[in-house]
Amino acid sequence: MHALKPYREHLRHAQSDFMINPGREAIRLMDAIYRRATGTKLKTDSTCGACILNILKRLGRLYFDREAKANTEFATKAERPKKRRKTAKE
Repeated sequence: MHALKPYREHLRHAQSDFMINPGREAIRLMDAIYRRATGTKLKTDSTCGACILNILKRLGRLYFDREAKANTEFATKAERPKKRRKTAKE
């Protein structure tokens, strides 16, 4: 999913049913990532606007869900109190 970072804005816009076409190579990359992440294949004809929007929306949902989960886990770890080391005086 790290490979999708340059296309974050494309994925974000697609969640609002607005699309900026990222290009043919990006669509191929996204199709491969989606197939690896879900095990399913979508129709991804680079000349079909509806197909491109569909993959951007689906992949965006996965990307932002994983990002939110990672942020939540990071925040949870940051909130845990750190164990104090015993000093010679203790």
